[in-house]
Amino acid sequence: MDLIIVRIGKAKTVPAVNSRFDYRTEFRFVHKVTYPQSEMIFKNVGRTNVGLGIETDAQFAKWLVDNFGLGRYHIHLFKKGVRGWTFYSFDCSKQNRFQQVKKEPTFKEREEEANLREYKKKKRELGEAESESEREDLQGEIKEIEEDLDVSDILEEGNRHTHVKIKPFRNTQPLHKEHGYEEYGDIIKSRERGIDNSIW
Repeated sequence: MDLIIVRIGKAKTVPAVNSRFDYRTEFRFVHKVTYPQSEMIFKNVGRTNVGLGIETDAQFAKWLVDNFGLGRYHIHLFKKGVRGWTFYSFDCSKQNRFQQVKKEPTFKEREEEANLREYKKKKRELGEAESESEREDLQGEIKEIEEDLDVSDILEEGNRHTHVKIKPFRNTQPLHKEHGYEEYGDIIKSRERGIDNSIW
């Protein structure tokens, strides 16, 4: 895999201004992993025989805790030639366990998805309609949905698959459940050397 940039933000509770709540959570920038540094952290990025050799999300979560402490993290990954970014959210607030947090769709995304389902349903019904009056009613309903939602763009976007997810590590399965941290890099190598020496 080509080199990547990793932008790490950590959750911090701050006073809420002009809100009915006293506090809110804000993700503040804590570190940026540059292109050369990414090769030194992830095994699948750049040359595979250098650096820490992080292969799984459990190892990456352990690296986050070792470097920035316990907490919740937002990770944005950027790669040359890939439009946009890939987002991961980690909850590393427990001492021995972490969890990848599932991204919830926004209200607008849920509404667009519901309208798109309704649009496809009406199109199917239009193809199955027998009487002319039924066809006219369905065509009117379809036009209303098209006015509310730019369906052609959404259909094109669904067919295009332009967004490529950047995956510098394997996910521990089942995804979005709690898992234990895994050791990485020199810690594993030194343990292996220690075990080998004790045997012989």
